[in-house]
Amino acid sequence: MVERMTYLSKYPNIQYMTAVDDANNPEMFPKFYLGQWPVMNNEKSGNHSLDSILASSLRKGIEQSPRFVLFTGDGSIGPMVIRARQYLPFLVYETKIEPGFIDRLMHWLNPINRNKTVYIYRNTIFFPQRKQV
Repeated sequence: MVERMTYLSKYPNIQYMTAVDDANNPEMFPKFYLGQWPVMNNEKSGNHSLDSILASSLRKGIEQSPRFVLFTGDGSIGPMVIRARQYLPFLVYETKIEPGFIDRLMHWLNPINRNKTVYIYRNTIFFPQRKQV
């Protein structure tokens, strides 16, 4: 999970993000490694669907819509991306980050530890261009 947040740390002023999962149980991401403290639209929502998470974030206005959507899941994320684009039509694929060494080690030590690939999508309204490292 550290790698995911470190990757996004190159983007300044990320105010809002959303994490969604095909099982409606998104992971919590360690914001410390992001170096910023954006609001995670789903952080206090519990087990809510992708539709309810994105609809509630958009009710607050475009200024509070997610800058990035982090998708995780055991199956294909395609259907989730299609549904997310109904709410955020300017989402584009940014990158895929697989579990790193520490994540794999933690999973080996404790198989209950969630260890999924994360697909990061960028909202081009706020970040039109991909930042290079």
